Amino acid sequence: MRSDPGMIGLDCQNVEFLIQRAYILNASGKPAPISPTTGLPDRPSGRDLREPIKGSPPWLSTDRYDIEAKAPAPQAREMMMGPMMQVLLEDRFQLKMHRELRDVPVYELTVAKGGPKFSMAQKGSCVPFDIDDPPDPQSARPLSMFCGAVRMTDSEMQMSGVTMADLCKQLSADLDRDVIDKTGLTGVYDLRAKAPLVDPANPDVAPQNPTPEMWAAQRADAIEKLGLKLEPAKASRYFLVIDHVERPSGN
Repeated sequence: MRSDPGMIGLDCQNVEFLIQRAYILNASGKPAPISPTTGLPDRPSGRDLREPIKGSPPWLSTDRYDIEAKAPAPQAREMMMGPMMQVLLEDRFQLKMHRELRDVPVYELTVAKGGPKFSMAQKGSCVPFDIDDPPDPQSARPLSMFCGAVRMTDSEMQMSGVTMADLCKQLSADLDRDVIDKTGLTGVYDLRAKAPLVDPANPDVAPQNPTPEMWAAQRADAIEKLGLKLEPAKASRYFLVIDHVERPSGN
């Protein structure tokens, strides 16, 4: 993506990507609010960006386009990628959609019998991320030191300076369904749990090529060791449903 206050350029992008950004990530045309715990933009999770679009023809994810769009006056990038991109999609791709409320399977995160097995965040356990002064990529400081960052190895899960909402957002991105906070815990915490990756077919040997199912099982194990539990449930959420879309005509 290339942008300045008067233009935006995108190379080799599919239409699903454009819809996700225009109608979900940047729908308001305003920068994402900053999380008070992490200092990062509080954007939708990876699952939020993938799941809500229904009724897509196959070419929406396979055909790729280059877009060079100029604004009539200086605009924020979020405005150009949000409301103004919606106009482009509706004009050039004849996109018509509606929002629909559907019941979907979710997990509810609750406190297990015996209570939580983690502590309030300790001063200095993590470093707030400064969006205006991001870390140097060459810095030796590990990403896991920043508040809200997750460190997941083949034997441990660790997060520092997080709320239960932060944890649910991370789990929603990792698991097969969204996770809703039902713990009633409102503080900021440091979380650490030993949870080895296990191959059910060969539990005595560390898996060389872990599958998504193995990673999901590890996260469930870590959650249990933190004194929490994931319970299957149902919840309602809005989806974007595509009613009509066409390949664009030539410029």
